[in-house]
Amino acid sequence: MLFRQEVAAAQAAQYLGSVRLQRPWSYAGVTGLALALALMLVAFATWGEVNRKARLSGVVVPSQGSLNISAPQAA
Repeated sequence: MLFRQEVAAAQAAQYLGSVRLQRPWSYAGVTGLALALALMLVAFATWGEVNRKARLSGVVVPSQGSLNISAPQAA
């Protein structure tokens, strides 16, 4: 016999199926998507711009006078 008896018994008792060593394509897709998102975040942190708020004191006045707006129906 080429193998030990334990090996032959283990090969005969594979009622759960064989071992698969290949990953599904969906894993590669999810990995690629996560990598693309990480690269976009790095690119935004490097070259992106963010607007900042400025707080000023004063009064906002319309340039052509005031306007009265009312609703056509009461709600």
